[in-house]
Amino acid sequence: MTGRRFRYRSARCIADEIGALRRRVRFDAFSFFDDSFAVGRRRMLELCAELRRIEPQVHWTCTAHPAHLDPDILEAMQGAGCGGVDIGMESGDPEMLLRIGKGVTVDRVLSVLRWARDLGLHCMLNLMFGWPGETLDELRATLDFIDLAAPLAAAFNARGVLVPYPGTRIYDEHHAHRGFTEWWIREPPLRYRPFPSSWSLAEVKRAYADDAALARNFFHHSQAHLELMQEGLQRKADVTYAKIAQPAVPGW
Repeated sequence: MTGRRFRYRSARCIADEIGALRRRVRFDAFSFFDDSFAVGRRRMLELCAELRRIEPQVHWTCTAHPAHLDPDILEAMQGAGCGGVDIGMESGDPEMLLRIGKGVTVDRVLSVLRWARDLGLHCMLNLMFGWPGETLDELRATLDFIDLAAPLAAAFNARGVLVPYPGTRIYDEHHAHRGFTEWWIREPPLRYRPFPSSWSLAEVKRAYADDAALARNFFHHSQAHLELMQEGLQRKADVTYAKIAQPAVPGW
């Protein structure tokens, strides 16, 4: 969506803006929605130092690439008020990670999850299903990885069947020969069932495993693929449900 170039805002500027908002609006916590949030080790340490000077302490979460996280950075983030990190991994298969250019390994993600767990940071792990050319064995590797990561991650992302959105490389490379050119105009919209408006563990579990993109099957996966993808959605839902339902664990 945004290409490969971005511009930093200074750590002081970000902290000053948060402080100004704190004086105007009452809030207890917020999230940094920034795909490049943890890029630049020195910048991250500077930002955490600036956030620590805000009183009373702010609490926040963020999205970060696992390649940019190490024990020192995670500890600095926690000391600056971070309570959770949303980690994008996308696949649990090493070959698929190479093909999609994720720039991270399975072992690295497991290490980040362990470091975060030891610090008491919640990690939401994002996994997706249905990549172009994804084999049954690669899908099974991702399902197996869910079981491997479950004791370390605080939760998994809801849903997760790949959608070729316009402006992405996945769309540009596949829409012509897969026949979904301008699918958002020519076809009915993807109708995701809403999450519950009132708290219900059963409904949260249902919503997690319900993905409208599965039936759309943009990349013409076989029935065996679709069944494995549904199993993966359900497995993420089951693990996350169990994490939410269990009593609070000391340090989490």
